[in-house]
Amino acid sequence: MKHNKYLYISGYSNIKSKNANLTNVLYTTNSLNKFSKEIILVVFAPLKYIFRTKKEVSLIDHDLKLKKIIPVPFLEIKCIYFFYDVICLFLGLFYSRFGYKIYTRDCRLAIWLSKFKC
Repeated sequence: MKHNKYLYISGYSNIKSKNANLTNVLYTTNSLNKFSKEIILVVFAPLKYIFRTKKEVSLIDHDLKLKKIIPVPFLEIKCIYFFYDVICLFLGLFYSRFGYKIYTRDCRLAIWLSKFKC
């Protein structure tokens, strides 16, 4: 029986990367669907892919069942990871108030979310 809702904050995975980290994130998200009635993935996306992240995921694997994705713009600028952490902290705080369990592999973000009892 599916009861939980999850917000999966992927860390610094970029939707257009070709490395194992992105693969792990996508398949972990897909696996969480077995235990959840709703899962939202937060992931970096280059600006030109920001509005078509679902399509890009389906190009990676057609069998992935990701319904909701929140893309965070990825720019090659200084402090982009700090920007990402701040956005994800606010997303985590917001969604935790609506009963979502927060799942992340970002240790720095996990520490901050735990301080706010998320």
